[in-house]
Amino acid sequence: MCAITHGQEQKLSLLEQKIEKDIKTKLRYLVITCIDPIEAARLPSKDLRIQITKIKGPVFTAAKGQKGISEGPFADEWLSKLMGKNVFLLRSATDYVKNVPDCKIIPKKIQGGQAKGFISKAAIKIMNEASVRDLKQRVIQKLKLEENDKIKIDTIAFRPNIVIDSFEPYSEDAIQEARIGSVMMRLVGYCNRSNLRPDQIDTFDDFSCKKSKETLAQYRKNEYGTLFGTYYQAEIIESQSLFNKLFTGYHQPNFRKNLQQYGIIKTYDEFKVRVKGKKLF
Repeated sequence: MCAITHGQEQKLSLLEQKIEKDIKTKLRYLVITCIDPIEAARLPSKDLRIQITKIKGPVFTAAKGQKGISEGPFADEWLSKLMGKNVFLLRSATDYVKNVPDCKIIPKKIQGGQAKGFISKAAIKIMNEASVRDLKQRVIQKLKLEENDKIKIDTIAFRPNIVIDSFEPYSEDAIQEARIGSVMMRLVGYCNRSNLRPDQIDTFDDFSCKKSKETLAQYRKNEYGTLFGTYYQAEIIESQSLFNKLFTGYHQPNFRKNLQQYGIIKTYDEFKVRVKGKKLF
């Protein structure tokens, strides 16, 4: 058994995820949807719905040491149909930890720490639509006219958690902290695109991937790598007094039920940021 990732399996870039709450049962679900209509028509159902709750069962260990518990036969069938081969879906076991990889883009105090994985230390990735538009424009400028129709560079292909549009390319480099409602995010590093794939999610060809990586390397490469996108870690602001201390002068959101347990983000919450003066490039 070997774990597969987005970098190895391009069809995983066809999936979008969201969390929904059942109005009647009050249960929450992770809803995974295939955005390609042709691929979606082959699946047992439009969505794969996974209840957000603790699960029990035997723990399976993959070839590289990853440990997980099966999400069940329907999830296995759904993913197998999508991938075109027999696979199964595991949820990370509660006792599974691994070292955060050593790399220049993550601070030393975080490197080497035991965590559920890389995303436990850098859970949020922010991408800027303005930066993606600038990249696409730079790529097109280098192409022959007949190659322009081959290029498809979308923000979603870079797998962000949060998409912003500052109308100024690469201004996200300067965001040190961000707040949405009662959730605060702190910058922990920058995304190195040297070994990542902004997949061509419609045709699965390598043309857009290759051209975008080549172009990024020409103007976004420094001692830390070829940087495009920023990593953040979330912190919950647990009290009104702590919020006042951290955000003096900011508009105070209405604090919400169970704030000590988790942060709640609602539609129309303000997105506030703190920036530094010096940019990377």
